[in-house]
Amino acid sequence: MRPQSGDRPDKPVAWWRVPIGVVAVAVIVLVFAQTAAGQQVMRRAGLEGPASSYTALSFTNPGALQGHLPLGHFSTRVGFALENDSQTSNHYQWTIQMIDGKHVTKVATGQATVGGGDTIDESRTVTGMCQSGNLKLVVSLAAPAESIDFMAHCGE
Repeated sequence: MRPQSGDRPDKPVAWWRVPIGVVAVAVIVLVFAQTAAGQQVMRRAGLEGPASSYTALSFTNPGALQGHLPLGHFSTRVGFALENDSQTSNHYQWTIQMIDGKHVTKVATGQATVGGGDTIDESRTVTGMCQSGNLKLVVSLAAPAESIDFMAHCGE
């Protein structure tokens, strides 16, 4: 049997409850997604990829790099840092090259293992011949392909 219109007064629908409920659920989901458990659920559902990682190569003291080298034989110290921002240890092979015009000379090589989340400093004294113009010293990694460099002027 259908209720008659006179049996009960019609109550107005609380239309504002639906958007507030949707917002409340969204906030709860977003807060949960920021927790470790939430991130694991998101990864399993394919909604989030693995944490990104990177390697950073930088000069340890850029102000100490020589901008002017004497003509002829020279010796200079090159200090650089390797930062491994990943969860696991990485092994790196590095090279220091001297570029004088079109002439490239390998002046130092080495390798290092850097723990996950760690940074190590390397420093080498390199020697070479500065004839005229500018000389570029390049520190590079074999993998990932990354390099840094600085220019020095030959002569006073």
